[in-house]
Amino acid sequence: MNRLYLVGLLTVGCAKQTPTTATNSHGPLCSERTLPVGFSNERHLLGWGSAPSPAAADDVARAEIAKIFSVTIEQTFQSSQSARMERDGSGSSTALSANQRSDTKSTTQATLAGIEIAKQWKSGSGHCSVAALDRDQAAQPLLQTLANTEATMAQHRLRSKTAPDPLTAIHHINTALRRATDRDAIIAALLILDRKPPDSPSPTAAELNLDKSALLAGTVIRFQSKGVPAAVATSVNAALTAVGFTVGASGPLGVLASISVAPNGPDDYGFHHAAATLTVRFTNQQGGVVSEFRLTERASSQSKPRAREQAIDQLNGQLSAAENPFHRHALDLLNRTIDS
Repeated sequence: MNRLYLVGLLTVGCAKQTPTTATNSHGPLCSERTLPVGFSNERHLLGWGSAPSPAAADDVARAEIAKIFSVTIEQTFQSSQSARMERDGSGSSTALSANQRSDTKSTTQATLAGIEIAKQWKSGSGHCSVAALDRDQAAQPLLQTLANTEATMAQHRLRSKTAPDPLTAIHHINTALRRATDRDAIIAALLILDRKPPDSPSPTAAELNLDKSALLAGTVIRFQSKGVPAAVATSVNAALTAVGFTVGASGPLGVLASISVAPNGPDDYGFHHAAATLTVRFTNQQGGVVSEFRLTERASSQSKPRAREQAIDQLNGQLSAAENPFHRHALDLLNRTIDS
């Protein structure tokens, strides 16, 4: 349930005009707030709108209901993302999933499709409308999606306990955590409708984070290097540790770092050129490559050994920076999700 998509979906088709709160040039606002016959605040969520034409007034009234949802759900996602950024130390890699889920789309559409125009009348030179959303009817698709979301969360948590390696287990926990954000948004929508969600059987975000922390703390990465200068190996090791991995001589996950230097020259001006490439492969318990990282730096010098040395120094300079590309790669790997 992408934050921007959901908020947009809640307003597109409804918010052609912003709800008015003061007298406009087309006439006085609709001061009458008498409930339409057959409608009540207990059973319906109501939106009031005024505009120069009946159709525009209808849109403003619908938009008022949509705005109630969009603001609350926006706050839910912002709170969830802020907590995740603080916990994981990354804004980009831990942002909400960009993959849209068809069940969430259809649920949101079904919820807003239930908005009806309950009353229209003319006021001065303008027009007034009241839009209504039946709370019980709107809650039904939300409750069904909530049940599906919680089932998915429980399923991924169970899979994390039977995963073939700790990294896959962490990816299952990440997926459950992202669905927890979806769950929070659905619950927020239900509370807007004044409908209490059922007791949740699925794990809380706090419980899932404890699972992830335990997996991370208990996961040792075997770090091996071939032809990698000590300074570069130290930078790779430091990045792995900063992300949260434990580096040791043995463990279920492996990291193999190698470096190659391609010399070239001298050119017509007597300069030698060198390209130093660091390759880091993450492997699972079966030896399969889970992820691969490559970084290349180039240097030139009138001395062939010096060109090689400068290229490696520049490579290490990239790796030793606080926010370096290998650190981001390792963090992205750690925070991956599994499509569900």
